[in-house]
Amino acid sequence: MNIEIANRLVGLRKKNNLSQEQLAEKIGVSRQAVSKWERSEASPDTDNLIMLARLYNVSLDELLKTEDEIPSYEDNAKQENPQAENSQAEETQKEATSGNEECDTQQDKCYNCDGSNCDSCNYYEYNDGGDKVNIGPDGIHIEDDEDYVHVGWDGIHVTEKNGDNVHIDKNGVFVNGVQKHPCEFHHHKSDKQYMSAKLMLLTTFPFALVVITAYIVTGVMLDCWNVNWLLFFAIPLFDGIVACIAKKDINKFPFPLACIAGFLCAGVFAGLWHPMWIIILTIPLFEGFISAIKHRSMYRFPYPVLTVVVFLTVGCIYGIWHPTWVIFLTIPLYYWLASCIKHIRKDKQREQVYTTYEE
Repeated sequence: MNIEIANRLVGLRKKNNLSQEQLAEKIGVSRQAVSKWERSEASPDTDNLIMLARLYNVSLDELLKTEDEIPSYEDNAKQENPQAENSQAEETQKEATSGNEECDTQQDKCYNCDGSNCDSCNYYEYNDGGDKVNIGPDGIHIEDDEDYVHVGWDGIHVTEKNGDNVHIDKNGVFVNGVQKHPCEFHHHKSDKQYMSAKLMLLTTFPFALVVITAYIVTGVMLDCWNVNWLLFFAIPLFDGIVACIAKKDINKFPFPLACIAGFLCAGVFAGLWHPMWIIILTIPLFEGFISAIKHRSMYRFPYPVLTVVVFLTVGCIYGIWHPTWVIFLTIPLYYWLASCIKHIRKDKQREQVYTTYEE
């Protein structure tokens, strides 16, 4: 701000008997801002100038009139920020000399296609003993001892020091001289996990459509709409069996659904709601048996549930409730046997560790 205007602001403030704090409070700025205006270190913005003119009951022209020459915008910018102009000139000079500075290093060299040094580089070479890197219009070349990688217009070529090589170009993909079909790389490395053609047929077979067709045909021809709805249980059972075979995981088999389907079929077709409800109790037996095998722990098998299933089956079907109840006495014997086997395995593991340590 012009010093003449700054002095006028001081005079108007004192004429209205205002301190810097009071003036700052009236126009909504800080006291430091008012102090900078009056020392010509800063200029109030348009809104503050209007508020000052209204407060002092003067026009903006009278508030800002001065006899000094008003500098242009370019002059103001140069005067207020001379360092920016200098820094811009320095940056321009640095950019002009950066190419030469990089070319002077021992390991990084810049060349044109004709091999001459340049300021604007379109070729890069790095050489550090056995490691070499070349980047240019013809591609990227990397050499590390006997390993070699080339990526260019003619394709991608990789050669390892052990003799293995991969070449990819317009003629196809070649691994150690043998052409490979691109689809082969979508499989896992292990051939055992490749999906066979028969398994592919099973997974893509429209079994659900077959079941729906069978449901409609049997319903229309045999008028058995009240029972043929059980056919729909076959859809998730089929999917579970296929998943079990494909992933070789017995846990994928929907055993609970199979038990429910068996219970409903026996009840609907043969009226054996009792004692077929016992089949539901085999669900935890199946899951516990799989868990016991997986973790090799007898404790994971629900032996008490097995005794209940045996007791109910023999009692309901044959009516031999006594002396079948004796089977419950085998529960503590089972866990005693499981404990013995567990300790025997631990002893064998300790012996193996000691034997290995002594050797």
